[in-house]
Amino acid sequence: LSTSGYTQFLVPGVLAQGVVVAGLFGMGYAMVRYRQSRFLRKLATTPLSKSSFVLSQIIARVVLVTLQLLLMLVVARFAFGIPLSAAAIGWVVLVGALGLVTFMGIGFCISCLVETEGNVVDIINALSVPIALLSEIFFSSTELPRAVAWVSGVLPSTAMVRSFRAVLLHREDPMEVVVPSLAILAGWAIVTYGIAVRSFKWR
Repeated sequence: LSTSGYTQFLVPGVLAQGVVVAGLFGMGYAMVRYRQSRFLRKLATTPLSKSSFVLSQIIARVVLVTLQLLLMLVVARFAFGIPLSAAAIGWVVLVGALGLVTFMGIGFCISCLVETEGNVVDIINALSVPIALLSEIFFSSTELPRAVAWVSGVLPSTAMVRSFRAVLLHREDPMEVVVPSLAILAGWAIVTYGIAVRSFKWR
């Protein structure tokens, strides 16, 4: 790849990495901080249900991260020449929103197991590095050993990166790449939220 070509290759990965970090920290760190400050204990005395509280957290962050994605797409268009269309933007927003929900679910699981802010930051940072290396952000998984490439293929972050590249760079049929990726993201979201809801405690 040329320098400009690799830059365009890298942009979808950067978009996905931003979603990953926003999801893990947005839910994982926030929930631990809420618990340490006893904010969750106060909420436990109100009629607010666990599901309503978590849903409000998800909606607020999806709106914020969607705005961030749109801003990053504008920068990518004018700074790096990434071609944009209304359909491509729509797919990026959809995949990014589901990806955010998925990684918020993973962050939610972490927050149910970790009690201190320092520990949750360490765990999230420790997860972020292998996620970045295995998710085709910097290079294709074809460069990896077969077993590692298989692991890469089932990661939700890889699903996001592939979808972003498919609609932004390759103009591929969304039904061939994006829809299977959405299924992977949805599967991860269902599993992680199922585990987190069963483990979640106000105190």
